[in-house]
Amino acid sequence: MAMEKQRMKKQRGRKQGVGAIFSREKDFDNPWVGHATLNRYGLHPARIALADASTQARRRVLGARREASLRTLERDGVLVLPNFLASDRFVRVRKEVRQALDRAERTRSVASVGDRGFGPQRPFTGGIDRWDGDTLNRFLFIDDSKPHTKAAAADAMKLAALAIGVHAAASRVQIYQTVHGSGDPSNFDIQKVLHRDTFHSALKFWLFLEDVEPEHGPFVYVKGSHRMNLARYRWEYARAKKACRGKSGSSFRIQPDELQGLGYEPPAPVPVRANTLVLADVRGFHRRGDAVQGARRVALYGNLRPNPFVPLPHNL
Repeated sequence: MAMEKQRMKKQRGRKQGVGAIFSREKDFDNPWVGHATLNRYGLHPARIALADASTQARRRVLGARREASLRTLERDGVLVLPNFLASDRFVRVRKEVRQALDRAERTRSVASVGDRGFGPQRPFTGGIDRWDGDTLNRFLFIDDSKPHTKAAAADAMKLAALAIGVHAAASRVQIYQTVHGSGDPSNFDIQKVLHRDTFHSALKFWLFLEDVEPEHGPFVYVKGSHRMNLARYRWEYARAKKACRGKSGSSFRIQPDELQGLGYEPPAPVPVRANTLVLADVRGFHRRGDAVQGARRVALYGNLRPNPFVPLPHNL
């Protein structure tokens, strides 16, 4: 499976040609993004700088249309908005989601044996399961049978789109249930290691439908680590050269004791109450929090990872 995935990526890279450099492609097994000579001369930092200039251009064009709260997201890389939905709307959304999760549980119990490592998608009626080590990620589709959930997803996506400057359909939002495993080192969840997702500003968001306490594995984020500085550019440059040699993946991971050297503060968990929307720029360092075995989180989840080199807003 891994070899087939790698082969398909290489084929895609050949079809894109040099244009892959000016796309959202982040994988260093792409023959252009991972070109050893170009990266030795600074391709990766150059892509970061150009992507940041394009993101700032989109935000300037949107100007006053962007909500004031989004300035906090730009500063910290994470934004927490309690009581996102009116209480009556939230009650209706949570009822629909609970019913959907109950139906999925009857179709495929979360106690089923999962894959090892970063597993493939396992479709079932109404959704998809995917495993990170022994952590289950269950995604359920939001259709017309869930009208209140569909409307809430559209509201969350609208705010996220203004934050990143790119329109995305609300149909990309899904019900997302996380079920933590035992933490067995032989089947470890790599999402619980600090990492950044990609080289440019990209957004993920969660509208949590239940309280997330420390034991539930709250989202962990390093505030301000989405912003580049000279030390971070040097770190990215060094990691890119390693990735060209197959020494690391594309979602670069980092140890907590390295953060201070990059000018960043320590990682901090983000526990929340139900009905809280969390938006995060996942160019910043983050991870899934540690949790007790069997702990569950439930949210409406979406992500926006646009072509980073487009300087104008898309359909906003």
